Amino acid sequence: SNPLGTTMDRETLETLVSFVNEKRMHLVCDEIFSGTVFDKPSYVSVSEVIEDEPYCDRDLIHIAYSLSKNLGVPGFRLGVIYSYNDAVVSCARKMSSFGLVSSQTQHLLASMLGDEEFTTSFLATSRTGCAARRVFTDGLKRVGIHCLDGNAGLFCWMDLRPLLKEATVEAELRLWRVINDVKLNISRGRFFHCSEPGWFRVCFANM
Repeated sequence: SNPLGTTMDRETLETLVSFVNEKRMHLVCDEIFSGTVFDKPSYVSVSEVIEDEPYCDRDLIHIAYSLSKNLGVPGFRLGVIYSYNDAVVSCARKMSSFGLVSSQTQHLLASMLGDEEFTTSFLATSRTGCAARRVFTDGLKRVGIHCLDGNAGLFCWMDLRPLLKEATVEAELRLWRVINDVKLNISRGRFFHCSEPGWFRVCFANM
């Protein structure tokens, strides 16, 4: 999940699927970081979970996915909506005309995805790179800064609460300005609706 860098295990997904079925709610699973999982729990798609749930109403389950994170092509803006609901698919088809993917992008990505040797090698290399986050988090730990334990993603959820003069949104903003002044680009927890001031998302992918 963004910004936590964590994934849901199978048991949690099963509970979630059961809950939405009971309450007749729609579940949208964002699986955009699926290829960046580098530690346990391993990646489990909600599509796998509902295969083992014969009484699940699949019309309630929708999956959002994009190549931008897994293949490192954020500028290409190519995404996928996978739904078992005919009405949702029909609506998505109509809406897609407002965000068409260029022929050049389609050709390039089709070539990349069609090369099984490349995709296997790339994803393995990506997971190794993501696992190297420990170099970053260990360095922070040595100076007394801790991060939430994560197993996926291109970022860390960093705890700077001890550096706040008081536990307020205003204090978080003041700390962010100090960090921004020295040209470090991190995102405030408030941007992610964090209920506790002092948490920041820091991306390590381009370090």
